[in-house]
Amino acid sequence: MFPDTLSAFAYEFVYWMVCFEVFVYYLHRGLHLRKPVDVYKYIHRKHHVYFFPTAFASQAIDPLEAVLFATTSLLACLFLVPISV
Repeated sequence: MFPDTLSAFAYEFVYWMVCFEVFVYYLHRGLHLRKPVDVYKYIHRKHHVYFFPTAFASQAIDPLEAVLFATTSLLACLFLVPISV
């Protein structure tokens, strides 16, 4: 079901984007954990090799990290944020 009005669509879109960005932020922070497993050393360090932030540096991630970001952020936002299709 689609939103009835353009303002309802805009509200849902902004709400979803805010939730998505907050979720991705905390997921990224979690990838910096060192205990109980050093996730940073084994998975996330490749992302921080680049010193200058560019669009390409943001995509320099481990394949496992890419799958983690794609599945968890999308699924969490779809199930936690009540928006229309």
